[in-house]
Amino acid sequence: MKKNIISVAYLVLISGFLFLSQTSFSADAVRESFFTPELERLQETIARVLIKKIETFVEHLNKTGSGKLEVIGAFYDAPYHRLYIDFSGEMKVANSVAMLLGKRDNHVSGEGYIPFDLNMTDFHRIDNGMKCTVEGDLIFFIDQILIQFAQSTPGLNMAYTPAGQTLLKFIDSLDVRPIAEALGKALTEFSPDNLQKLTTEIQKRIDSAGNTPLEKVLNIARGTGEFTAFFVLTLIKSFPSTIAVNAGVSLGGAIGTFLVPIPGVGTVVGGFIGSYIVGQATAKIHRLPTEHQILKMKKFGKMIQSSERPNALLTKLFEKARKQFREHFTKSLDNNSYTMIDVFLNEYKKASVEEKKSLSAAATDVKAVLEFQLNQKNDRFAGRKLKQLNALLADSKI
Repeated sequence: MKKNIISVAYLVLISGFLFLSQTSFSADAVRESFFTPELERLQETIARVLIKKIETFVEHLNKTGSGKLEVIGAFYDAPYHRLYIDFSGEMKVANSVAMLLGKRDNHVSGEGYIPFDLNMTDFHRIDNGMKCTVEGDLIFFIDQILIQFAQSTPGLNMAYTPAGQTLLKFIDSLDVRPIAEALGKALTEFSPDNLQKLTTEIQKRIDSAGNTPLEKVLNIARGTGEFTAFFVLTLIKSFPSTIAVNAGVSLGGAIGTFLVPIPGVGTVVGGFIGSYIVGQATAKIHRLPTEHQILKMKKFGKMIQSSERPNALLTKLFEKARKQFREHFTKSLDNNSYTMIDVFLNEYKKASVEEKKSLSAAATDVKAVLEFQLNQKNDRFAGRKLKQLNALLADSKI
């Protein structure tokens, strides 16, 4: 059940690109050079349109009353073809959703071509549910997405510019409003009873319309897990009853066809992105915020090191993770807990030289806090941990 809620968090972060499908394209199988000026401009345009779509998605999600989210940073790093999105705010969720999350802090991360970090913290009760603080970031590796799309889509066969043009057409035409509305409803109304009622309602509609392919879509949705199924079925409910769904199309293809009513485009891009989510994307829960923040410092530190020029957004994301780590670490010592320092020491010990460089600022923070505990509070256990840290720093080759 926990995995199901994480998968939906991933769907939120990539603004509804959850589709599966198959089709062919009449594109020449040209093995062109990837870094052509035309493709560089195309990737930048994709990033610019993606930002607008994500902002629109957040705007309409907020209108459902399920949250108050804000995109607080968006930056396309052209030399590395990476789009960074930073967001934060509040979310309202039904009691059934809160139970799936365990009513406790969740720190979720995902890897792949669209890696993300998501914090859900400070759960507290409100009327008809719970409210929590949400903050996170995601990265689109646009060049890698294009490469995989061109390689895996029948008819494209390494033709990168047509692949980019197809992705751009999909994103530009994508109607994110139904996705936001369905997600808002799912977050605030999900329950096993409501899922059963919704399934029955859609089944009756399928029976009356004789839409056999859409029944296949319904069956696939049922198998995705209760919360995910409720979200997908809520979206399907907004489909016109006459929507044309080919017999061979899968869940994502049907949704892609509805959201992007351009022949072929909605299904082919939906198919690629959906298969990526199902087959390649991974998500991991970090119950200890230390693990999550260390991961973020490693990731953003590595990207800062590889950048040829200063990157304000990356630096901001790194410093935010460092600040959160420092605050959680200090609070843990105030509560006489040394779990976080043990986690940090272990992570630092096994880190690569490159990762140690990313964690050096945090190590300085940890050292200062431990010295304060020892000198001002006579905390001998902190002194012991300080010796362990100093030994690790002395052995570091940075």
